[in-house]
Amino acid sequence: MTSFVDGRTSGPALHAFVMGVGAYRHLPGGAGPVLKNPLGLGQVLEPPLSARAFVDWLTNDYPEQAIRPLGSIELLMSADGGYAYKGRPVEPATLPAAQSAVARWFERCDSDEGNIALFYFSGHGLERDHQYLLLEDFGQAPMDPLAMSIDINGLWDGMAGCRASTQIFITDACRQVTWELIKTFSTRGNPLIPPVLGGNTHRNAPMMLATRKGDVAMGAPGEVTYFTQALLAALRGAAGEDAGNDKWVVSYFRLADAVQRLLAYGPYGPTSGDRQQSRIGGESQNMVLLRLAGPPEVPLRIDCVPPETATVAALELTSQLRNVARTRTPTAGSWQLEVPAAHSYRLAATYVDACHPAWSHPVAVLPPLAQLDAEATP
Repeated sequence: MTSFVDGRTSGPALHAFVMGVGAYRHLPGGAGPVLKNPLGLGQVLEPPLSARAFVDWLTNDYPEQAIRPLGSIELLMSADGGYAYKGRPVEPATLPAAQSAVARWFERCDSDEGNIALFYFSGHGLERDHQYLLLEDFGQAPMDPLAMSIDINGLWDGMAGCRASTQIFITDACRQVTWELIKTFSTRGNPLIPPVLGGNTHRNAPMMLATRKGDVAMGAPGEVTYFTQALLAALRGAAGEDAGNDKWVVSYFRLADAVQRLLAYGPYGPTSGDRQQSRIGGESQNMVLLRLAGPPEVPLRIDCVPPETATVAALELTSQLRNVARTRTPTAGSWQLEVPAAHSYRLAATYVDACHPAWSHPVAVLPPLAQLDAEATP
């Protein structure tokens, strides 16, 4: 087994179950007999990298922001040649290993209603009536193609039997609907925990899905996926909001919105073509997830309007609250910079050709991304 437990934790805590699956025994390139119809799927490098990045955030960054201390991490990883985390061998993400790990995770999460249960998966996914997350041994039963997969909607239902009042489910996986799955309508994935009626009906149990139904989850070859990059950026501050008195937090609603906006407009996507669109599900009210140490840094783009005035506009961005004074001499193109979030900036412009009057306006610069127009007046 691969359980990372912080023995210093007592009382309510966050307990995570993380899986990254990139090596598939029964898909082309795998070690076992290959499925006759692999559904266009193969070996992938990005999921183990993404799961590793998420675990690194949990172990390195989360403790500094925590609403609840880190209690434990169950980690399963399937990568070519095996996997180790911080020198410890990690079990592969097979169905038997997932069944054992989820039992340990459930027991810890169920120990206190103040616990936070966190589930994260990165790997291949398929969709029909539910989303199915494919484990390393997917295809071991060729006549029952989903037998070695996790029915994430079923797992969500099963976790209603857990006392943890906050349960967060994150799936970084495709949601393609294939004709093969539509034809085999009776086959089902494994929910890992038997669904229950009733149970913890007052839990906050949001789901964050990397992409919309029918679409793929994307990433650059050999890098952390776009969704997980956007998710981690949001958790580190791009989803920050001022809760009052300049105290910055990350709430669930802002997290979901920030991930969607970062995927749509930020650097986490292809340079051309359609952008990935994340989705939310489950049931949850808004809730504070993290406390930030201070105002987050915000990527800011300032565009001169009309664009030709950029070569004659001297720009200045200032904030006494943040002790910021940034200037740009007349230069073609956008002005791109990063500054701490605040409602109290002032943007000013003077024009070297004297064809436009100087001006100064109050502006806000807020996460996840900010864009301002420096508009010249006649």
